[in-house]
Amino acid sequence: VTSVTQDLPPRTALDELLRLGAVEVEADRVCLTTDAFLPTADAAAMLGYLGGNLGDHAAAAVENVLQAPAPGPNFERAVHYNRLSDDSARELDGLSRKLSQAALEKINARARELQNRDADLTDATYRFRVGAFVYTEDTAEKETGQ
Repeated sequence: VTSVTQDLPPRTALDELLRLGAVEVEADRVCLTTDAFLPTADAAAMLGYLGGNLGDHAAAAVENVLQAPAPGPNFERAVHYNRLSDDSARELDGLSRKLSQAALEKINARARELQNRDADLTDATYRFRVGAFVYTEDTAEKETGQ
């Protein structure tokens, strides 16, 4: 906690993570109970996180469009398919979640190492965000108005 902010005592952070069910204390160890921390019980925090993610994604997309016809500076890709059955959409959803989670965990581990290494550097002024999302929709509901 102290490596991230001086405004929040570590015990307060631990108490909040316990309250949200994100961690458990086992003997003298704090263990995560999920593979991601989403402050779902705190609407303001969720909206703040949503705004940060959407803002950074929009900024990346706009920078790329403004560079056209040259390639933009940001990696932004998506896979999009229509006319899938429910079973196929569910299979792709599961595969996407599994592979995305694995990639994010690997990137997170390396980012933590680099942040620790760079902590005392005067040029450590950059921030980094990478994300993934999966969206599945039954288009028949839109077409029939149901």
